[in-house]
Amino acid sequence: MIADFSFPIVSPELDVASRFLDKEAGAGALLDQGVYALAWADIALHVSPKNKVNVIHANSMAVPGVADSIDDINTVILSSTDGQSGRQTAVGIVTTSMTLPGSNKPAFYRRLQAKKPGPCVIIQATEAQVTVPFPPIRPQELHVQWYGRQHVDEEGMEKEEVIEKPVERGWGIWYQADVMAKEVLERQSGGQKEGMVIGAEESLRVLGYMDMARRLAGISYPAELERTPGDDKVAI
Repeated sequence: MIADFSFPIVSPELDVASRFLDKEAGAGALLDQGVYALAWADIALHVSPKNKVNVIHANSMAVPGVADSIDDINTVILSSTDGQSGRQTAVGIVTTSMTLPGSNKPAFYRRLQAKKPGPCVIIQATEAQVTVPFPPIRPQELHVQWYGRQHVDEEGMEKEEVIEKPVERGWGIWYQADVMAKEVLERQSGGQKEGMVIGAEESLRVLGYMDMARRLAGISYPAELERTPGDDKVAI
């Protein structure tokens, strides 16, 4: 599988005081954009509790001409293995960039509606391929090509299907907050079970991929931001 979330954020017109160039504010393409692409990787690669997904490679290039080392062009490779046999079953490639050529003048919601020449997510499996049009943050369609032997037509041609998932309103955190609030309410009423959406277990896995990728790529932040709750404990 391949997942990419790249679009123009940083350009000469961007204010040097922007939070996208401030490491104290968590600037960097991996944290800002990579989490969405890594979430798609988790959906595609962690298909069973028996699967084990690890980051096996990560590389990062910094935003050019910026004082702090702000990660920009990132490549993360993940491997999924069978928990019992240890056999590799799938590979995922995640990429990000916030210096993609183009204008960063339009508002975010307009830039995220830009038409891209190709999909931002490709998941290839034994029976079908699923592609997701840009943006991965809020897709409204899934394109499925069924090529498994039992799915092709009489002439051996693949079947095409478009699954529409219209979103009425909202972008980014607004849209996510609406979805999560609805799911939490349904779970509290007993109508939804853990794992039906990206819950605590899935979120921790994606954060784990992020940590592994940062270590391998050498992406770090100021010490105060890197501190964890156990850092203040004194060993006895």
